[in-house]
Amino acid sequence: MLSLINGIGYHITELWEVSYVPNLQEDYADVILRCNMTLNPLLYPYYWLKGLGVFEGDYPMIHIPARSRMTAQARLDNYIMLIITAGNLSNLAVFFLIAIAIELIGKRVIYIVLFSSIIGFAFAGIAGTIAGMIAGIFPALLIAFKKPQGRIFSRFWDSLWQSSKSETPERNR
Repeated sequence: MLSLINGIGYHITELWEVSYVPNLQEDYADVILRCNMTLNPLLYPYYWLKGLGVFEGDYPMIHIPARSRMTAQARLDNYIMLIITAGNLSNLAVFFLIAIAIELIGKRVIYIVLFSSIIGFAFAGIAGTIAGMIAGIFPALLIAFKKPQGRIFSRFWDSLWQSSKSETPERNR
């Protein structure tokens, strides 16, 4: 859900219709869209792996239906959603592989690094992603290697990662 929010999932610096030519017989419109948009590399890993993390230039699209009474801004919002949701299944597959890798190595503190990178993108784009990743490494290392035992924070943290099978001692009957 974070990926659908402008500023967190993507940054747009330019977006407008260069041309909008309706074909009323077929009920669609040919559109040329000028777009300059950067996607968050951690929320759209599939696009970045394909080299499509930054959209710059003119893109032909088809708008359906052409007879709709959508405003120009509503059409632009529609184009954004078409662009960013086109790779949803592929992004989910990459997320699944990342989560499997993290679970296999057993270091769930890596999620802290990933989350801080996502937040960094919201503040400063790609540079913020890198800065957020670097900033997230320190709390992750602190938790992974110097976590104090028996403290409230440590017990809470451990409870987040326990399996759903609760081991409660049997009561005397």
